[in-house]
Amino acid sequence: MSIFDSIPYKEQAEMLVESIKNGGEAEGDDLDVLVELYKKQDINGLDDMLNGDPEISKYNQVLLVNRNKNWIPRIGKFANEKPTFFAVGAGHLPGKEGVIRLLREAGYTVRAIH
Repeated sequence: MSIFDSIPYKEQAEMLVESIKNGGEAEGDDLDVLVELYKKQDINGLDDMLNGDPEISKYNQVLLVNRNKNWIPRIGKFANEKPTFFAVGAGHLPGKEGVIRLLREAGYTVRAIH
C-alpha cells in the first residue's frame, strides 16, 4: 500500500471524489472491458487500454513498472524452489515492462492457460 505514498494526497482525493461522482459507472464499464480483453487473452488490447487511461499512465511507473521489476527475482526464487502458480492483476501483464515480457527476458517460459 505504500505505493500510494508516491501519489500526492490531493490527487488521490480528486480521484476518489470523481469516482464517487460517477457512481462507479465509468469504472464498471472499464472493468467489463478489462475482463473481456483478459478472457480473450488480448494482451495488446490490455496494453492499449491501460496506456489510454491518463490516471494509470500518469502513475504507471509506480503502480505497475516498479512492482513488476521487483517481482521478477521473487518469482524466480519461488519457482526454482517448487512448482508455483502466480497470479497478478491484468494490468501487470502487458507491455515492454510487463510481467510476461520481463519473465521471458529473464529466461522463463511463459504460456497462457486456457
